[in-house]
Amino acid sequence: MQSGTYLEPNKLLVGAYLDHRLDHMKSRVVWRTLERHVEIARKNIGPLLGSVRLTKLRPAYISAAYSTTLANGTEGRQGRAPAWHSGRLTSAIE
Repeated sequence: MQSGTYLEPNKLLVGAYLDHRLDHMKSRVVWRTLERHVEIARKNIGPLLGSVRLTKLRPAYISAAYSTTLANGTEGRQGRAPAWHSGRLTSAIE
């Protein structure tokens, strides 16, 4: 769109979407929250789903990534990261 924030959905990868969302969050959350979300996105979500087109992302992919994250022991602090993965990505595809 005119403001430069429009992203073509049929070409957008999950990794690019996450970068866009994280950039959008900068002015809406405290620094520590943003830092944690960036850490989760780059360490956990990006390697598993970053190259998937957003229009092709399905709940089954998110579930598989969630399972992989748990199996690898990379679930994050108090096991919260997979819930963040699932909630954010599920809302992205709805």
